[in-house]
Formats: sequence, structure tokens, C-alpha cells
Amino acid sequence: MGPMASHKGLRIRPFAGVMGVYDSQLTDVTLTPNGKVPEVGAYGVEAEGGLLGYKAYRHGIVGINYRGDYRNYVNGHFFNGMDHLLAVDLRHQISKHLTLALQESLGSYARSFSGPAVGGFVNPILVNNPAADIFDGRTNYMSTRGDVTVELSPRLSVDLGGMGFVVRRKAPILAGVNGYDAHADTLYRVTRHATIGGYYRFTHYDFPNAFGAADVHSTGTELAYRFNKAWELSVMAGISRLEAQSQTQVRIDPVIAAITGQTEGFIATHRVNYVPDLNARLMRVFRNGSFQVNYSRTVNPGNGIYLTSQYETGGAVYSYTGLHHWNFGFEGGYDRYSSLTQAIGPYRGVRGGFGFTRDLSHNLYLTFRGDYRRYDVNYGFFQRDQSRLTMGVNWSPGDTPLSLW
Repeated sequence: MGPMASHKGLRIRPFAGVMGVYDSQLTDVTLTPNGKVPEVGAYGVEAEGGLLGYKAYRHGIVGINYRGDYRNYVNGHFFNGMDHLLAVDLRHQISKHLTLALQESLGSYARSFSGPAVGGFVNPILVNNPAADIFDGRTNYMSTRGDVTVELSPRLSVDLGGMGFVVRRKAPILAGVNGYDAHADTLYRVTRHATIGGYYRFTHYDFPNAFGAADVHSTGTELAYRFNKAWELSVMAGISRLEAQSQTQVRIDPVIAAITGQTEGFIATHRVNYVPDLNARLMRVFRNGSFQVNYSRTVNPGNGIYLTSQYETGGAVYSYTGLHHWNFGFEGGYDRYSSLTQAIGPYRGVRGGFGFTRDLSHNLYLTFRGDYRRYDVNYGFFQRDQSRLTMGVNWSPGDTPLSLW
């Protein structure tokens, strides 16, 4: 939504609540005495609060999405703690033909099920996605993005921008990420319903506590098409040139091994790959709800175990507020990492969720949410079936039921 669009009804909405929670197969970054990765099913109490919405002013609009919580498990005290997720979006009209957009995203979480619509608080392409984490360990992240859009004519616009991001994981065996990107695109509105364009993006990232780095040049075409007032499609399709450095284990020649006693060693490798760069979104806005389908396949810095990888993800989210006092939400999707620099099989995961809120009285809501995630690593060598159930009471002022998605 542009800053000069209609802002009727937009406002920032606080919420707070307390609920019972159950998590299955919580996975710590450690080993049990018998050499297995532990899994813990824990139940307890969780309190949460946050802000959600937009605030318009004369020359722009500010959006905020913050959620913080504290959980206390009865039988899993090691996993007690807080999660904080914040995203702020500012669009400011500098002049008639010049718009500035700033986005800040930061947070700290320790579970794969963090916040609504898993991964919605961070950029799943450039930073990290909680939906694809393997361990329930502490992760801290931050990303800053700035863009300037110039309208060269009523139909033609150019966008120039950049982004920086960092990811730090508490467990020293998991790799963090430093990265930045520079990007540019141009869009031309062909008709009232169709817009076409092209884009270029350069991305660099490296891993502070692991050997490796990557430079990615991506270019392609863009298409946005509004079928009517309700349906909208956007597609980005291109190719990425990946130049990556990594470390590979090799077997040492038997003659050398007979002298040094070392049978294996590591060498630095340099490789160039060409991989697809695809992003697509289909969105339907109803009077009393919304529906969205997303698909992405691009280069990604991984999840701490998988480093430079091709990341493929797809999913759908549906939210409905048409029934008096009720809101229903559904989501489902999948995630897949295919390493481009490591000799490891793929990460494959599926996920889904369902929830509802019921308006009780005096801005109080009964809330329920259930989430499920199944993933396996290296063709089933390591697997988990994780589920999360929460039910409680939330407070949030507003004329419509509080939405979970």
C-alpha cells in the first residue's frame, strides 16, 4: 500500500494475553549420555503482548508488527525464556515523484514456532526463517533496508536500495551470517491492471564461525497483474550467478598419510553455479478475509547447519472474519534446502496450522492455535515431528475479532 492511498480505519492495535501451551519434541543443541539429540515434550504457561497495525500521517504511513512473550514450562525449565519479534515499515513521500521506504526487522527467538505465520517477521530469502530451523536454540537477527523510488512518469518508476543483515546463534556449533545487498528495479505500468519490469540484485554473505562466503548476482523480469478489485498476482523470474567459497573434506594420498598419520584433510574450494531465482504471490482480498499463496526458489545462506543453499519454499495463508465474533485462520507450506557447497543431503520440511479467536466481551478474546511441523535431514537420517498447542485469553481493543494471521 502506498503512502498516498486511503488510510480509513488504519490504526495501531495493542494486544496482550495469557495461555496454556504444549510443545512436543523440543530439540536442544546438545547430546544425551547415549549420544542422541534430545527431544522434550513440555507444557506450561505463556504470556504475550504486542502492537500490530498502521498509522498514517500527512506525507506517509508507518507500520509496526511487534510480538513478545514469556513462557514457563512445568517439566522443561531449560526451554523457559522470552521471544521478541519486531518489524517496522516506514513510507514517506519526499516529493510528488520521490518516495523513501525504510524497513527494520529484529528479534530474538528460541523455538521454531515463533509468532504467527511462521517466518512472517523476517525476510525468508535473505535472512533466516524460523520454519526451517532444526534446533530450538536461541537465535538473534537484525536486518535494515532502505529504498528510494523515483516516478519518472505516471507509468514508469525506478527503485534503488540496499539492505544489511546479521544472524547470530547462541550455540557455537551453528553458523551465524553477515550479509548485505544492493538492488535496483524498474517498473512500467502497461495498463490499469498490468505492470512489467526488470530487476538486478547483488548479495554477499559470509559465516563468522564457519569457513565460507558467497557473492550472488541475480537478474530477471517482474510482472504484476490485478485481475479485479480482489485478485492480484505478482511474479519475479530470473537467474542467479553464485560464486561461493567453502571447505571440503578430502582423503590424503596413502604415501603422505604413512608419513603424517593423517588420512583425511580439508581444502578450500571455489565454485560457480547458476540457479533459478523465482518468487511468486497470488493474493485474494475478501470483504471479510484474505487468501494468499506464495512460492520462492532462490539462493539462501542457510539455517546454521546448511550454509550456502538453494532454498525452496511455498505455502498458503487464509484468514476469515465474516462470522460475528469469530476469526478463523489456516496456513500450510513446505521448506527445502539443497546445499550448493556441502556434501549433505537435503533438508525437507512441511508445516501447517489452524487457529481461531472468539470475541467474549469488553475487548477480551478466547484464542486457540495449533501448529505442526515435520522435517527430515539428509534423506531421513534425522527426523522430527513437532507440534504446538496454545489456548487462552487475549485482550485487544477493536471492532473486529483479533486475527491470528
